[in-house]
Amino acid sequence: MQQISTTSVAAVYDRRTLQHHLRTTFVAFFAFFAVNSQCSAQIQQAWVSRYNNGIPNGTNRAVKMALDTNGNIYVAGFSQNTNGQLGYATIKYAPNGNQIWVARYDSTNYPAAQPSCLALDHQSNVVITGTAVTVKYDPNGNQLWTLPNSGAGVAVDSSNNICITGVASNYTTMKLTPTGTNLWTQTFTSAGPC
Repeated sequence: MQQISTTSVAAVYDRRTLQHHLRTTFVAFFAFFAVNSQCSAQIQQAWVSRYNNGIPNGTNRAVKMALDTNGNIYVAGFSQNTNGQLGYATIKYAPNGNQIWVARYDSTNYPAAQPSCLALDHQSNVVITGTAVTVKYDPNGNQLWTLPNSGAGVAVDSSNNICITGVASNYTTMKLTPTGTNLWTQTFTSAGPC
């Protein structure tokens, strides 16, 4: 009688297990494919909301969006005003698409104001920065403050402090308190070409 080493038995067992596993995987994949190819999923639009500031042929464009913990949607963009200039437009929508409020920042000092970034703090206050100013709204859309510094990006930390960067078209970053007081400002300067 021929002796079989334990290593060859293990190899046969592994090969059989592997073959069984591959057959099972193939059958499961084929069943999944067959079921899913017969059922076509339909994408359904939940809602659509449009904003034009009462100027149907004006320039209006959404730029940034954020969600709060209750599923409310905040959209920041630029929108034409009655003088033909652009201003920041910030809109809060309920999860079902109903508009809760619109807040605008229009200024003759900034006739082409466009937001670049939007951030929410932990109390659902909204901070917008862009080509004009940095502005903060409370959860009801009331303007809390504006800062004459514009930025390319904004973020809020766990203490609701606000950081804006890209200030004054360079690599300047500012950290502000929740009330808009400047904590510090740093500008990165390059050492020059390598």
